[in-house]
Amino acid sequence: MSKPGLTASSGEQLSQLLRTGEPVLTLERAASALSINRLPAAQQLARWAKAGWLARVRRGVYVPIPFESASADVRLDDPWSVATKLYAPRDVGGWSAAEHWGLTEQILRAVCVMTATRPRNRKPVLRGTEFSLRTLSADRMFGLKTV
Repeated sequence: MSKPGLTASSGEQLSQLLRTGEPVLTLERAASALSINRLPAAQQLARWAKAGWLARVRRGVYVPIPFESASADVRLDDPWSVATKLYAPRDVGGWSAAEHWGLTEQILRAVCVMTATRPRNRKPVLRGTEFSLRTLSADRMFGLKTV
């Protein structure tokens, strides 16, 4: 079944990719799910983003735009999933962890991410969500599990 604004084959490919249920789509995941090489997958993701079906977060990282959304300018639904894809190895910590576990009633603007990578920008704003990145040595990144 084709969606409005898509060819039948493009709509089927997009549906196939979105059926994985992942909140964040990467170039590698798209190439694997669609059984195509990286270059055609990157081109297809870019076409879908231009058409308003996906929103580009960073190079090779996209989030689906809800069907009912009137605009392609959407905020991140799940910033922790985006942090997982962009800053691995990582841990959501500090005030963001306190908020998640219900230890504070404050509504916080930025997502605090502890990572072993050294990002150029320690305060990126991705799709309207602020991130605050802190670098830890890799040996301090142990005992992590996805919650």
